[in-house]
Amino acid sequence: MMENCIILEGKNKEKLLKEAIEHFNVPEEDLLINIIVEKNKLFTKYYKIEFKVNDVTDEKENINDEKSVDIKDEIDNKINSDTEEMDELLKDKCISESRNLKDDYSIQFTDEGIKLSVYNIENIKIMQEHIYSYIGKKNIDNLDRNKINEALNDINKGIIIAPPQKEFIIDDELSISISKDNMSVYIEIIQGDNKGKEVAYDNALKMLKEKVRYGLDKELLEEILKRRLYNKKFIIAEGKKTKKGKDGYIEYEFDDDFSSKPDVLDDGSVDFRNLGLINNVKKGEVLARVVSPRLGENGINILGEELSSIDGKPANIKLGSNASIVDDQIIAHIDGQVKLIDGKIEVLNVYNINGNVDSRTGNIKFNGTVSIKDSVNTGFEVEALGDVYVNGVVEDAFVKSNGNIYLARGIVGRNRATLEANGEIASKYIENSKVKAEEDIISEAILHSEVESNGNVRVQGKKGLIVGGKCKAQFGVHARTIGSPMETDTLIEVGTNIEEKEELINIRSRIDEIEKEIIKMEKSINILEKSYKENKLSDKKSILFKELLKTRKTLSEERVELMNKYEDIDDEIKKKTTGTIIVDEIIYPKVKIVIGSHIIYNNKIQRKCKFTLIDGNIKTIKL
Repeated sequence: MMENCIILEGKNKEKLLKEAIEHFNVPEEDLLINIIVEKNKLFTKYYKIEFKVNDVTDEKENINDEKSVDIKDEIDNKINSDTEEMDELLKDKCISESRNLKDDYSIQFTDEGIKLSVYNIENIKIMQEHIYSYIGKKNIDNLDRNKINEALNDINKGIIIAPPQKEFIIDDELSISISKDNMSVYIEIIQGDNKGKEVAYDNALKMLKEKVRYGLDKELLEEILKRRLYNKKFIIAEGKKTKKGKDGYIEYEFDDDFSSKPDVLDDGSVDFRNLGLINNVKKGEVLARVVSPRLGENGINILGEELSSIDGKPANIKLGSNASIVDDQIIAHIDGQVKLIDGKIEVLNVYNINGNVDSRTGNIKFNGTVSIKDSVNTGFEVEALGDVYVNGVVEDAFVKSNGNIYLARGIVGRNRATLEANGEIASKYIENSKVKAEEDIISEAILHSEVESNGNVRVQGKKGLIVGGKCKAQFGVHARTIGSPMETDTLIEVGTNIEEKEELINIRSRIDEIEKEIIKMEKSINILEKSYKENKLSDKKSILFKELLKTRKTLSEERVELMNKYEDIDDEIKKKTTGTIIVDEIIYPKVKIVIGSHIIYNNKIQRKCKFTLIDGNIKTIKL
């Protein structure tokens, strides 16, 4: 008795179905099909299918028929999915595609002779080379080259280029090339004649294995050959690239926004009352963790040779005062403020003053951060290596910081207050004071003060007012209002580095001093010179005369050297002059505008504009 169930395996589902029909000798509709997909690789479809003869009731037959349809749909869907995936891979691996020039001409072996017909020419030189190459492979004897040129010049006309002879059939050919770095292997199927043999997979695999020891994609090779993808160059083997190790790094446990700037509110003003910028830590607290570098991964080329990788570098750990590393952790030694200074993690002492800086505290000079609860009173000084925080007012006092200065209220200087910072200065208002910062100066109002920044001066918020005095910045000044309805003299200058400008002033001052000294000497030298020539000077006056001549020479040489230095610095300043002055609301008359060495005077009320240097002239542009 014939069994009513068989299991067949193979790549072609239609073929398996046909075998089952022949085995049971029943129509297809009488078979129940249950498929198990055990292997479904990119280029290989492998099916294991169970076939049963349908000998149950009509109701079950209908159910099984529906199941059979579902199974077929499942198979079709999987095949379609595989095809799409395979198409994408072929597209990805194909690095170039050339036009098949054989479509543009034909060579026929006739009783009359070898006939060449050219149908289309895009590049005659390339076409000529292609035809001669093909003719060479066909082993055509007694070739008439003039006839070939005639065929090239006479499109669509068949020209006999050689006498009758037996045709040599050209087989398909597999071209193999290897990249210079031995990391990629390329193949291309060179099309032969229609009657020629295709490149066999086994032969192609053997050829490649003679050259390739690693990274060969056999399934891709099979698919390319099966599809006969002519005139396309594919990557058939790839080495494994080296993978550089990841450098170690420091993972900070505190806020690593080292700019530490106060918050800017929605209206553009600065929240000076809630500074909250001191990043306090406790002794023994973990400040950061040192993440170790990762080793690199070696590669291998298609020849099977190992390629050495580069391991990651250890983290660059810089420790300042009061911090040390223990078991890949950076620990604080004291209570204080953690900061990153010049790339070093440091814990600075924080000197908290719970009142004013006045006669009870005396002047403050501290090698860390100073936090003052109230004000700095008239005549007192505060100097800190860290930042300075003042929640009250700075009166006519002196405050200097190697870091930043933050004032919750402002400065009432009475023309005697001085603030200097190597970082930035933020103050609610600045009045009758001298303020100098290496970075930005931020305020809501600057009144009758001398303000200098090697960054920007930003005066915004509700008032955003600059009135009177001098306001200088290297990059830009941005304010809502500059000047006043009373036409107060106000200087706004941008585009010059403060130190360079001061150096020019100092050089000019020294040149003036030298010139005054030389003028005084000239009078004495003129008086003594006549007597010296007549030998009427005493020994003492002769020595004085010679010393004066020597000193004049030394001063003259110094003057020339300083003049050259002055010109060099001045030229450099002019070359890199840049900067912009932006006015959000209004600028009044009697405001002097300086950009680098260029000057204009604003002599009328202007609104919403900016001043910038264009083609060597200060231009006003409406916003």
